Amino acid sequence: MIPYVAFYKDLWAGFSVRGAVGAEVPVDRNPNQRITTLTQSLAIGQTITSHDTPLFGDFTYYVCANVREDLNTGNTTFLSFTPGVRTHLGRDWFLLAGVEFPVTSNQ
Repeated sequence: MIPYVAFYKDLWAGFSVRGAVGAEVPVDRNPNQRITTLTQSLAIGQTITSHDTPLFGDFTYYVCANVREDLNTGNTTFLSFTPGVRTHLGRDWFLLAGVEFPVTSNQ
């Protein structure tokens, strides 16, 4: 189960900020693998085309910071940055692409 709260805010000149915070709460029956994880993200992006531009409507580039932290022990914190793009292809179809770059070691 992953309950979370997210927000999105248009700023100015096509810039926007979005973020989310939530917790990954295990609901299985294996007590040895019950690790509750806090997840957080914060992104800033800029939309540079209008919604009606064919194949490139709402073209937005962004960078997102992602943090995951083990709440059971507090020993494991993972930080990464994800630059990416999003575009409206038409109707209700969007294309999203990003590459995640870890900044902390994988423990």
